Formats: sequence, C-alpha cells, structure tokens
Amino acid sequence: MKRQKQIILNGVRHSMMVLIMLAALVSVGCRREEDEASASHEDTTYTVAVIYPLEGHGEKHVKAVAEWALQNFERAQRSINRRVKIKLEWYDEDKEDLYSLGNTLRLRPDIRTVVGPLSSENADVVAGRLKLNKKTLILPCATSAELVRSYAGEGFVWSLTESDITQCEVLLTRARNTGMESVALLACDNSYGQTFIDWFAFQATELGLEVKGVYTYHDDNDRRQAIDAAYESSAEMLICVPRGCEDARAVIAKKYNEFNEGPEFMFSDAAYTPELLEEFYDEESGDYVSTDYIEGVTPSSDPTSGFDVAYKVHFGTLPQGNEAQLYDAVMLAALASVAYDCGMGKTMNDAIAAVVTTADKEGNARQPMMQTWTDDGMELVVRAMREGKQMYDINGATGPLDFDKELNTTVVHSVYAHWINYNGAFLTLNHLSSNGSARVEATLASWNWKPSVIEDVVGTSNAVVYPELKGNWALLVAGSESWKNYRHQADVLNMYQILKYMGYDDDHIVLIMKDDIANNAENPNKGQVLRYDGINLYVDVNIDYNLDDISADDIEKILLGQRSERLPKVIEATANDNVLVFWSGHGVQGSLLLGERGRENGLTDERMVHLMESLKDHRHHRKMLWLIEACYSASVALATEYVATPGVMMITAANVFETSKADVKIDGIYRTNRFTEMLTSSIANDPNISFRNLYYHLSRETLGSHVMVLGSQYFDNLFSSTLSEFIIPVKKTKK
Repeated sequence: MKRQKQIILNGVRHSMMVLIMLAALVSVGCRREEDEASASHEDTTYTVAVIYPLEGHGEKHVKAVAEWALQNFERAQRSINRRVKIKLEWYDEDKEDLYSLGNTLRLRPDIRTVVGPLSSENADVVAGRLKLNKKTLILPCATSAELVRSYAGEGFVWSLTESDITQCEVLLTRARNTGMESVALLACDNSYGQTFIDWFAFQATELGLEVKGVYTYHDDNDRRQAIDAAYESSAEMLICVPRGCEDARAVIAKKYNEFNEGPEFMFSDAAYTPELLEEFYDEESGDYVSTDYIEGVTPSSDPTSGFDVAYKVHFGTLPQGNEAQLYDAVMLAALASVAYDCGMGKTMNDAIAAVVTTADKEGNARQPMMQTWTDDGMELVVRAMREGKQMYDINGATGPLDFDKELNTTVVHSVYAHWINYNGAFLTLNHLSSNGSARVEATLASWNWKPSVIEDVVGTSNAVVYPELKGNWALLVAGSESWKNYRHQADVLNMYQILKYMGYDDDHIVLIMKDDIANNAENPNKGQVLRYDGINLYVDVNIDYNLDDISADDIEKILLGQRSERLPKVIEATANDNVLVFWSGHGVQGSLLLGERGRENGLTDERMVHLMESLKDHRHHRKMLWLIEACYSASVALATEYVATPGVMMITAANVFETSKADVKIDGIYRTNRFTEMLTSSIANDPNISFRNLYYHLSRETLGSHVMVLGSQYFDNLFSSTLSEFIIPVKKTKK
C-alpha cells in the first residue's frame, strides 16, 4: 500500500508538471474570434459515417468530441477560398445490424469514409463488408491483432492504435519494471482477449519473466474457476484482460475476500470504464467493496501533444476513454477529404496515404510539425495541399500518425496511460509508449516480433553410434478439419510433396487427413489445395486414413507397427530405420487435438508418455524425429524428457504456454503456419542442414512463439547430425 501511495504522489507531481508545461496550449479552440469568412469561399461537402457506442452519456459525449474536431477543421480553412465541409452521419454500433449497415454504406457513393466501430468484433464485421468496395475505414481503437492481420495490405483499413500485442507488452514491461519476477494471465477468450492469450507467454519469456500460467474463461459460468486458479498460481503479478466492468469487479472481489493476499494485478483497457470507479456490493462477503488502488493501462493521448489540457479547457474535465483516438480519426477523415478534393489520389484511400506519408516521391523528409490536431496545425496542412507545397508530418492528439511503411494498415507508435483508480476517479500516473524499437523493424510492428531469447540446444557431446541406416518412414498428420483450418492440411501436403520429391514412395508414408479442403464448397480453386505461393499441393496424393476414422490410440499403434484389419497400413520400422513424424493442427495445453473431439480424445501428454515408454522398451526405430506445429505443443513433447527415450527428439513450434502463429493470409484464409513455412524453406535451401543450425534458423524466423527442442540429450550430436537423415531416403543417399 505504501508503494501505491508513493506512486500516486509521484503521479500527481507528474500531472502537475505536464499541466504547467503545456499551459500555453490551453488557448487551442478558444483563443480568438474567428476571422470574417470570405464571400468567395467555394464549399464541397463530404459525408463521413461514424459507428460508435452512443447509449447513456455516450451520444452527447462522443458527438461532442467529433464536433470539436470539425470546429477546429473549419477554423483551419477560415482564410482559404476553396473549403471542404464534413457532414457526420451517426450510427450506434450497439443497436445496428452491422452486417446490413456495412453493406448499405459500401454501396452509398455519398459516403466515402467510415469511422469506427470501436470494438474489434464489430469492426471485423463492418470491414468484411466494406472490403468488397474498398470503402475507406478508419478505426480509432479496434485493437485485435487478428483484425489487423486480416486486413493488412488491403489498402482500405487505417487503424490509429497499435494492436493489443503492444498493450500486452506494455503491461508486462510494467510488471518487470516494478520488480516482479513471475506473472500469470487471466483473460476472456473472445477476439479481444485472444491477442493477449496468443502473445503473453512469448513476450513474458522475452522480458525475462517466469510464466506461472495462462487462465482463460468464456463466460460467467467458468469465470470464477479461472479466477481461483489464477490466484493459486503463485504468480507475483496477475495481468487481467476482462470483457468489461463485471469481470474486473469479480477479480477485485476475490482480492478483497482474500484480505489482499495473492498476486498484485493490472488490468487491460477493457476495465477503463466509468462503472469501475464505483464501489460495488459483493454477495460473498456481504460488504461493499472499494475499487480504489486498482491499476491498469489504456491507449491515451500523447502527453506532449497538449490535447488533455485543451480538452479540459473545452469540456471542463479530462478525457476518460478513447477521445483522442476518435478526434484523430475525424481529423484524418477531414484532411483526407481535402487531399481528395485537391486531386491527391483517385480514391479516398490514396488521399489518406498522401496525407500520412512521411516523405515525398524523391524520399525527402517532410516538414516537421509539433501539433497537427490544432486549428493552426491543420491550417498549415490544408494550405500546403491547396498550394501544392511540401507537406508536413501529421501529429495527432495520439502522437505521430506514422503508418507501417509496407502495408499502411496501422500506426507504429501508440501511447498508453498507466492509471490508478483513486478517490473515485482515474488518475494517470505516467505514460508508456511503443515505437517499434523492441522489434525487428517498425513495419508490421503489430505482429512482426521475432524472438531474442534463444536457448542453447543440448545434445550429446559426441556422435552416438547407431545401427546402419537401411530405411526411412514418415507419419504425416493433419490434426484439424474444416475450411477455416486450411493451413494445417496445406502444410501436411507440402511436407508430403517434399518427401515424394526427395525420393519417398507412398509405401513408406502414412498420411492422415480429413481431406475436406480440395473440394470444399468454399474453395474458389476446386480440386486444389494451394501453398502460400500458389503451387497446387493436391497432386497424386495417396491418403491412407481419414482423420475421422483415427483415434489417439491408433496413432500409437501405427507408430508401433501394430497392423490390424482397421489399420492395414502402419509404420513397419526396425532398429535400422529412421522415422519422421510431422504433425500440424490445433493444440491445447497437454493435448494435440484430433479434429473437434476435445482434449481427452487427442494425443494427450499422458498418451505420449505411454508411447515413449513403448518405444523405449521395444525400440521400433533407429532414430525418430517429431516436428510439431501446434499451439502449446511443448506441453505434449515434454514426454521425451520425462521418459528419456533414446533416439527420439521433438522440435515444437511453441513452448508450454504459447500459441503458434498462422501466416500468409490470402482471400480471407491462412495458407500456412510460420513455423512450418520456415521449416520447409530450410529443407528447400539445404536438406543437409545440421539440427543445431535448423533450430537457430527456426528460432530466429518463427514469429510470436519460442521453438523448443526436447529430448536432444538422448538423440545425437546436433552439430554433426543432419535433417537429411529423415528427409532423404537412404536409398537415394547411397547413389
């Protein structure tokens, strides 16, 4: 509690200094009377649709912020002969049929730009409709990573806040900087929470924090169980990603009922709502619980912009949500309308690109500007466009509107307020920012984060003496089904075609897959399964078993060579044969799933231990290599460590707490997974690559998860043993 109070005092001092330093900006929007308008002005009106939550105080509040932006935009044009007027058309995202609304807006020629919706789920619905006409969509604060990835490079989505990958990073950085050594995540599993679930363990590992667990819930029914488990994780800090205020209150009540025992916790921006400021009645304790001293982060204005000061002068209170993001969205729509009116693009998307580009065609940097969002700032930009002069950098209320250079989809810099609830109000203690410097590059900063934590793989110091290699076998498993999981079957077919090219015959490959992609009703390329580069993989394919007909026990029998009437084709390996297992599908902690059958019916960690024990006892292999593309795949592969099975090694796409990441989205569907893409490229470039070099290549190039090598100490010298032992059949090696 002393630490929290000291933080509050420091935050107050910081806030006072900011107010003093930015006092000169108070006059924005009210510093003078407007100049007399010229009678010769020519006006062109553009309509902008705004889709935002408008219930309660929302309609008056949200509309007031947007109108303020337009007032400053109108002042910016007071001495310019040809002016643009913006008409806002409002829609309540909580009441509209957004699918139908999106269809209507995309077909209306008078509406060239749409601002909002606020939530990621709603934004995805609208974007899916607007995509058909490439109608411009500006998203103030829809931050799901999947949303950004889905429309990256499409040319019509402009997101003004980095994805929640960044917010997750900010939360974890805050934990590390306060001296925490271990963390756990408590998150709803909707599209908002999924970004945190996907990236939490990876980022925590990168930041040197011990991950104590990832605890998820779907609704009120399983929320309490997840909260209890998270509190019992022994983590020093719990990162909480709620659906909203009620979820946050449930976490606070747990803390209250435990007499402040258990982990400290910080909330994501979903808890940053006026309702959280109020104490609430807890049925379990029968007491009213105060929400004071609750901490969290939320996207905010840039403190150096002066927006908050001007906002307080204009409205009499400080911003309490995403006002800065909405302001910038309306401002960007207005400035783009001027650019379009000046012929700076054939479409409104071209016009926005012209406004936010930070260099001219010759690569010369634009003129710097401190604050574009003020009327004076906007006037300089508008005048430059009207007179065909060198443009200015665009700095909004949220900071520089610098978009990723490659795809122009999302800004690469966001500011987050570190807040605390104190005396019934949100108090900003400090601001945290991200500019892409912790990643490989600023472009694609929303998800292009390569790992820096790479373990030294452990192998035996000397080459192990194995029996003569006489044969090669392969088991290929696509563990998922349905069109949405296209990538898993595509990856398995890619590996199948590689093995065939390298000299495998179908007699030595056992292929298991659902086979519901090539002729799927949703497939625009009937009879084909395309690789990420367009090559058809569904050529001369011999599928041995349909996924529906195979159980986890069957997988074990196939690997142990136990043929039966229902399993006529198995791996008939001996102590002189190498066996390659490639698995691509979905995983949960402790299980590689088989279709939609759930954890217990998948290849669980318990079943894998049993399989390893059988392989150890009966030695149905010379060497066996597992390559596993699945979320949480290391949680199953750990069986090789528990049993210490000689000659068996597993390389997984993700560690125990991480999800693996899909890659290359074309026509709304992912064609591959990043780990597999890097694996197959390694084979193509050098099938004789050593396992040590293969691991380092996969570790460097696999985004968003940590590649793991398990069982290597019982396998071989990883510097001298190579992948070719499993990829190139022995008969071809002898030629």
